[in-house]
Formats: sequence, structure tokens, C-alpha cells
Amino acid sequence: FEIFQATEALHARYLQSFFRLEAMAGEWIADRTGLPRDDILPRTLGAVLASGARVALDAWVEQPGRDLKSLLEPSLSMIDAALDGS
Repeated sequence: FEIFQATEALHARYLQSFFRLEAMAGEWIADRTGLPRDDILPRTLGAVLASGARVALDAWVEQPGRDLKSLLEPSLSMIDAALDGS
């Protein structure tokens, strides 16, 4: 994992993967809710998911022994709460 952070080109690709996840998640949320894909809610929730996944993965690597699923849970809970209110 350190190689991704230490090598500029690999780090850029690593971060790009989360931008792609953000777009895919936003589209999926839009389709599930019936909202337009350019609506702010699915786009924002896609960003929450992608950022939460990036932070969770970083914490998981930095703190061996942590459960990745539990690190992802706060972001997933935010998305769930937002979708319950939509």
C-alpha cells in the first residue's frame, strides 16, 4: 500500500479510482431513488461513499487489526439515513 502513496503516478491512479467510485455510486443511488443522475443528493451521497471508503481503507492500513467493515459503517450509515429521509 505504501507504494501507492510513495509513487506520484500510482497515488494519482489510486485517488482516481475513488472519483470513479463516487460517480458509479452516485448513478446507482440516483437510479435506486428515481432522482436524476445530476441531482445534488445522489452526487453528494456518492461522494460520501467514496470519501468514506478512502478514509476507511487508509485507517485500515494504518491501524492493523481494525475491521474494515466497521470502518466503513459510519459512511454507510450516513447514506442510509439520508436515503430514509428522501
